[in-house]
Amino acid sequence: MDIVGFVIAYYMLIRAASELPLSRWSKNFSFLAKRNIIAYGYIIYGVLIFILGYSTQIWHLFAIQTIIGLIDALTYPIKWPIFSKSMDKGNEEFEWGLEDIGSTLLPGIFTAMAGVISVSFGLEAAFLLFAALMVISGIIFLFLTNETHRNSA
Repeated sequence: MDIVGFVIAYYMLIRAASELPLSRWSKNFSFLAKRNIIAYGYIIYGVLIFILGYSTQIWHLFAIQTIIGLIDALTYPIKWPIFSKSMDKGNEEFEWGLEDIGSTLLPGIFTAMAGVISVSFGLEAAFLLFAALMVISGIIFLFLTNETHRNSA
């Protein structure tokens, strides 16, 4: 299992090397294009996490982490401007705090659940849980409309 550290380091290198070029490439995309990139990126990410749970070869891990690294490198730089422009004026601290809770507390809870699920039902079930959550988060992003963005900006 010592390959896990190398795979995670590889993912981080792919993401770090790709983030600035992809952010420059995507900066002039429309709101709808950015929203769709995030939504479908998360859906694909979820599917890849599910596949990761059934990977049998080391090269599968590296191939999947390459795609996940590229998805993260593309979605993160465009997610934050959309989020920050959708905030209510005068309520930014609270909304950033709420986002931070959502991005730290919920993964913490689901990580603990995944531990219990993997012991009770197997590691594949834990990967299924994370995959489902990523797909759901991608679908939720599809409900963010340009009108919502304009009314909040």
